Amino acid sequence: MSKRGAAEKVAKLMRLAKGSSNPHEAATARAQAEKIVKAQGLTENDLTSGERAAAFDDLVDTVHAFVLNHPAIPDGMFGTSAIVTDVLNRIKNIKETEKATRLGQITSVVRTAAFIAGDDPTIKGIKKILDDTLRKHEITI
Repeated sequence: MSKRGAAEKVAKLMRLAKGSSNPHEAATARAQAEKIVKAQGLTENDLTSGERAAAFDDLVDTVHAFVLNHPAIPDGMFGTSAIVTDVLNRIKNIKETEKATRLGQITSVVRTAAFIAGDDPTIKGIKKILDDTLRKHEITI
């Protein structure tokens, strides 16, 4: 298992532990996460980077679906769907370490755009996607 894969697995197990109403299941998930951390020699930076990379990928996928289904972007107009898909696929294939950095940058840009654009429904929708993704991955930026 790669360090990234291990870090993502630990993050999933910790989310399961926090979200479980069954104390036995939560304890088992925490113990399994600790075992992976020790076996893989994961640092806090590894864990944070892996979780941010996973959040980045989730964000790209969700924004992709939002853009493709958004009424303000006509499907097929000058190949809009194909262009958006190509750009988002390229973005998703950047290095994990860069994904963690880019997540912070995207967060700043989206929050600034939401502040400036005010009630624009498209910007509000993208900000909601960002906020939901960060909350799901328990990331504070």
